Amino acid sequence: MYMDLPPWILIALILVGAWAVLVALNKRGTLSKHNLEVSGPLLLWRTNYGKGTIRFIAHRFRPLWKKVGVICIVISTVTMVFTAVMIIAQAILIIRTPEVIPPDVGAGEMILLPGLALPLTYGLVALIIAIVVHEFSHGILSEAEGMNIKSLGLGVLVALPLAFVEPDEEGIKNASSRSKMKMFAAGPAANILVFVISFLVFTQILLPMFAPNAEGIGISETIEGFPAADAGMTGGEIITHVGESGVKGIEDFRGKMAEFSPGDVVEIQTNKDAYTIELGVHPDDPGRAFLGVHLFPVTEFYAGLMHPIGFILPQVGTMLPLLSPDFFGAGLVHRDVVLIALQLVFWVGLLNFWLGAINMLPAKPFDGGHLMGEYVKMLIQRLGSRDEKVANNISNWVSVLFILIYLGPILLIVMT
Repeated sequence: MYMDLPPWILIALILVGAWAVLVALNKRGTLSKHNLEVSGPLLLWRTNYGKGTIRFIAHRFRPLWKKVGVICIVISTVTMVFTAVMIIAQAILIIRTPEVIPPDVGAGEMILLPGLALPLTYGLVALIIAIVVHEFSHGILSEAEGMNIKSLGLGVLVALPLAFVEPDEEGIKNASSRSKMKMFAAGPAANILVFVISFLVFTQILLPMFAPNAEGIGISETIEGFPAADAGMTGGEIITHVGESGVKGIEDFRGKMAEFSPGDVVEIQTNKDAYTIELGVHPDDPGRAFLGVHLFPVTEFYAGLMHPIGFILPQVGTMLPLLSPDFFGAGLVHRDVVLIALQLVFWVGLLNFWLGAINMLPAKPFDGGHLMGEYVKMLIQRLGSRDEKVANNISNWVSVLFILIYLGPILLIVMT
């Protein structure tokens, strides 16, 4: 009977069963003997290991971290504005033009954090790196600003790994707004820094090793019985010229081919050979000339990988294995190892970007919500009031607003 259930239901049943066992053990006090605790969907393991290292680094370079903290506030504030504008724009787009959502799209595909679409191995490694960087940075700035670390540890949110640094609550309460802002901003800013470093390594060091073997249009395969195959052209060649004209993209190639008619003889130059070919008749349009090849956009594909926007889209990461030696990186030594490094750097960069961006959502309990709360307190004080309840109420309502804006499109998809 259970074998007939969808895989996701089986996984959900296993997780619920495992969590029920953990909750029971937590109530009996069995988990606490091993510094474990179940809190809602969280399984936490607290430890003092690592506190000394964080404290040493924080106090050894304290003047530097205080200056770095100011930079973190700037970076995180810019990121918070970016995230807020992005989710507002997304919500407006979906409300005004709901037809932009394909009818078969899943709610998970609309969630701003694209981690749900990550490959298992690269995704897990990248997620661990992003979380450690995030929490370690929180810990250093917390200690540097006089908010001692109470504990740190590892955990699991349902099935996702996490790490945490827990500052002393009394220390946070007594700290200045500026100090708290530095601490809240440190984690996301560190993630954005890792993203920038990853992007530079990806585009300036690793990806150039996979530069196109020639500028033009790749032939993924030839079609039997048509001119290209009859002339001896094979998959893996790159068309660089049609007649005397160079070609760079698919549309460029199609434009050149549109100048010819069936029966015309044309010179086709590839990166491997030159061919004199009599063009055939297009099977779907007798009036069009036909070469008989399936094309791959070599130059355009590589340019897309180099574009900064592509570095934050998980769909781009899934296309990296398409860097075939037929078209890219001819003669590259240890190709498989370099390709693994390329993919790992991509996913590390992507995960750090989105972890930093989502954490700067101006809504509690995200870091951005806490940072926004401190900004509200400062604004209220400048207006002549020191009533923290007013500031807390405003920041809480802003948090509710942005959570609704964030979840609204997802709920709309689920309901429709």
